[in-house]
Amino acid sequence: MAEFSNIKSLKRRAKALQENCEMLEERMSSDRQVVPLLQRIRAMGIGIDKLLPFSLAVNEKAKTCNLPISAAAYRVIEDIENYNRIGGLKKEICRLATEIYAINEMTSEK
Repeated sequence: MAEFSNIKSLKRRAKALQENCEMLEERMSSDRQVVPLLQRIRAMGIGIDKLLPFSLAVNEKAKTCNLPISAAAYRVIEDIENYNRIGGLKKEICRLATEIYAINEMTSEK
């Protein structure tokens, strides 16, 4: 009787291991599809130190704007582009203001 109980226990264990193996194979299959993208990201010099803040910003944008993650990611990228564009415009305004000041100084001396 003990042998029968042991056999049933071993069969249950084998079934659980088989199910676990199938689940891990599915995960591995989906992870294989991501590897080329990760290699491209790494080749661009983007590491985990840059991806974590981006991920946090995307999650925050998704929550605050009630957006799906993919839309939130595009919005964050647009926000970054706009921020960079505004920074460039501010520098140009400063440069032009300096030029105007210099021209005014030169013309007021006469």
